[in-house]
Amino acid sequence: MARYDVVDEGLIDADCSTVFKAYMDEFIGLTHWWMPYWESKPRGDDTIVQKGAVGDIKVNHKGTAKFAARVTEFVKDRLVNVEFFEGDFIGTGEWTFEPLDRKTKVRFQWKVKTNGLALTLAALFINIGKQHSEVVQEGFKALNRYLSQS
Repeated sequence: MARYDVVDEGLIDADCSTVFKAYMDEFIGLTHWWMPYWESKPRGDDTIVQKGAVGDIKVNHKGTAKFAARVTEFVKDRLVNVEFFEGDFIGTGEWTFEPLDRKTKVRFQWKVKTNGLALTLAALFINIGKQHSEVVQEGFKALNRYLSQS
């Protein structure tokens, strides 16, 4: 199995509370500003992100990856930790939100391994870590556009 530990950072032109809410709205499928690259739908009737909430995630970038994320830690406006427990990737993710001069520094650490023979073999030829960063950076740009229109 291929293993990845990728960190991406972005500066969003809004305060932490606004940015955090926008990410949580995207996780529960209330908004779709990260489309077509990334989408999440809540599993079950959860419409509030809290510890234990589960989202089914689909990433479209030079192929499609699907996996599920469960919130394992939640600190409003500051931190969300998730466990990727089924699908194409197994591991953890940590989102942090830090105020910085009326803006927000967002950091995402993705620590996963491939789950399944086909993806593990594909990882020999595809730079999955780089593709992951491209999707996250597209998300940062999309969030800035979304918030500037709100």
